[in-house]
Amino acid sequence: MLNVRIDQFIWPAGIEDKVRAKHGLLREEVEEAFFHQEAKSRRIGDRYMLLSRSAGGNYIVVIFEFAARTVTVISARPMNNREKRLFRRK
Repeated sequence: MLNVRIDQFIWPAGIEDKVRAKHGLLREEVEEAFFHQEAKSRRIGDRYMLLSRSAGGNYIVVIFEFAARTVTVISARPMNNREKRLFRRK
């Protein structure tokens, strides 16, 4: 995630199951998206939004909090077409 060291990921109760059931994304691919070389993030209030890809090529949006080198995943889902266009911009 853009030159930031991440030591751990926290998934609050129920989030991992929701992301898998509702959006078909696995924990591993959401976490690996933070290390994709073209990952883009932006601050939205007290949280952040990550636009990235998994190693398998899935385009992913992750809403998260970041403090003390720890990412707390709030939500994750596949990108919509508008987000894909934004992500692909250089």
